Amino acid sequence: IFQIKNGTCRLFYELCKDDAHSDISLSISDRNELVVSGGKVIVLNSKAKVVQKFTINRFLGQPLSIQNGTLIFHVVYTKDLVTYASGEFKRVTLSVRSGKLLPDSHLRFFTIGSINYAADLRNKQVYIYHFKQQQLSPYSTELGARMDESTRIYAVKNGAWIAGTLPSTIFLNSKLVQKSKEPLYKDYFISDVYEDQEGNTLISTFDKGILVIQDLKIPDVIRAFRDDPVTSLYDDPELGLLLGTTKGTLMS
Repeated sequence: IFQIKNGTCRLFYELCKDDAHSDISLSISDRNELVVSGGKVIVLNSKAKVVQKFTINRFLGQPLSIQNGTLIFHVVYTKDLVTYASGEFKRVTLSVRSGKLLPDSHLRFFTIGSINYAADLRNKQVYIYHFKQQQLSPYSTELGARMDESTRIYAVKNGAWIAGTLPSTIFLNSKLVQKSKEPLYKDYFISDVYEDQEGNTLISTFDKGILVIQDLKIPDVIRAFRDDPVTSLYDDPELGLLLGTTKGTLMS
């Protein structure tokens, strides 16, 4: 695991053989700890020291960080979750309204807006996840995407991206409806999806760089200069870039 800080990349922590897994997830706890999950859950402080380890004889999938900072892990092939908050691990059992989980269920949790969802990779059933009751209620939509145990769901502000071990990805809108009939980026294996504070979507790939999808609703240039062209530029270390125009307007 590497850390990039102040423009420098360094080795932060190295997993031993007993801790390693082919599918590793990184997340941040409510106490600003780095939480590494796969076959085990390892909690690291800012100095890369192991604070806690949680061992279970089941794979713990991609975690969900809910609004209060609690991390949620599904114990695959069971009805159980492992939660981590305030430095404490707990194991809880899910209940399901109007139905039941498959014995071999494999849940992926994600959040769109204020709603927490769980998608079962086995039967593509979608549930709404109620944290306080530790309960699932069936959602009307089923995911039609190709999914396997390595599938990941990356939630963004207005929807979710689904990517797995096959090339391409699909995008679901806020109602979990697939926007395009065909998968997107068919020539790319997707490794992560991130939405920045300006609404741009960054999709990282294996060996082919980062794809950037801009938020087309936000113009790159806020002001048009047709009627008052910029004639001078000045870069100030404190004020930033200053622009002077033909009509004597000063902008930053």
